[in-house]
Amino acid sequence: MNTVATTALAGGDEAAALKIAPKRRTKTGAHTVIITDPPLPSTDEANKKEVLVGNSRVAQIEAMAVKLFQGGYLDFMDFSDLNESQRRSAPPRTSLMDDLCFYWRTHGTLMVPESTSGLPDSNAGTPGSNSGKPECPALVATIFLHKIVASNYMILVGYLESCLNELEVAIQIKHIQEGKKHQTLDVSDQWSVFQSYAHRFPEYCAMVQDIVQVRKDVKLPMVNGWDGCTKDFEGIRDKLTMLRSRSEVLNESFIGLASMAGMQESLDEAKNVRILTFLAVSERERYQGFETMVETCNRKCVH
Repeated sequence: MNTVATTALAGGDEAAALKIAPKRRTKTGAHTVIITDPPLPSTDEANKKEVLVGNSRVAQIEAMAVKLFQGGYLDFMDFSDLNESQRRSAPPRTSLMDDLCFYWRTHGTLMVPESTSGLPDSNAGTPGSNSGKPECPALVATIFLHKIVASNYMILVGYLESCLNELEVAIQIKHIQEGKKHQTLDVSDQWSVFQSYAHRFPEYCAMVQDIVQVRKDVKLPMVNGWDGCTKDFEGIRDKLTMLRSRSEVLNESFIGLASMAGMQESLDEAKNVRILTFLAVSERERYQGFETMVETCNRKCVH
């Protein structure tokens, strides 16, 4: 009997571990255990976290709840029509364990050996033989896991792209004006926000590249159906690489904008110093003229 068990690490609910036993029995039973991370804090009032919100000039502590970007990742199941997708329930998107449990409960019947025709076969030794005896049954159990991970990376790519778009618009509408105060600080605050995303791009690209390389090393087949993930991760890698290039160009734009703001502030300070110097000289000449006039009056009085 093929058995799949999912359980959470410390902090999770081990009692909620799910065991799925497909109806079809095979001669060689296989058991797979998937260990997941504990869930993120929920969005209710009790689990809201206090965070520091603001910039270098104004900052305050606010309670912020954890929210999914655009409602979370899209359901990756293949539906025949739109009505069918609306009738079926969606994954909870609360944790990896909960989502795995949902897909195994709702769509676990699709994971019988006959549905994984692209997996390597123990008899033939080549992928695509569809004999119902996969060489590595654990790969069958991880199809949902791979799809959930790929879907989360896709929503992450969308979030990062949205953030870069907002920062690009902020640069385009930013005007360096003469005499305006705190222009350098404004650019510095936006640059700090950008850096919080930019330093993550190399990490994300390396992680996805490792996933793609691992899938090549274990010789996973290229599946064109909904259960294929190789092309998904390759597309995610290419998209992250493109966003990384955009972030490098955006970083140069921020540096140029900061230089312009700094030069303008330097010119404004130089102009202010020049004005103050002119006023000081004028006051000095005025005082000297007053002293001369007083001295002249004193001489006339003496004579």
